Amino acid sequence: TAAEAYDYLLHNNLLYTLEDIVGEPDFDKAINQLQELAQKGYIEMPEYIFEERRDENGNSEWYCECHVEDQKYYYHASSSSKKEAKKQCAYDMLNYIFEQEGE
Repeated sequence: TAAEAYDYLLHNNLLYTLEDIVGEPDFDKAINQLQELAQKGYIEMPEYIFEERRDENGNSEWYCECHVEDQKYYYHASSSSKKEAKKQCAYDMLNYIFEQEGE
């Protein structure tokens, strides 16, 4: 049966994990890792929403949200760098997706 085949693969460590596909979550690679998971059909393509804001001192700050369809949560981050804000919320989303796989 399918259940027996799955149990065999599981107990013999033959199942592919997300880590086998993209490696463990890496802050500097998180955007690419999420995109690779989407391209391989494991998740929907991530969507990033940006907004430029000002902090209390009038300094520019980037707010970014990372959404992946069918995921329960979305993640957001703020930084003076648009790229760093995107990396942070992509990294948080990637960690969440990896946690979901382990359940």
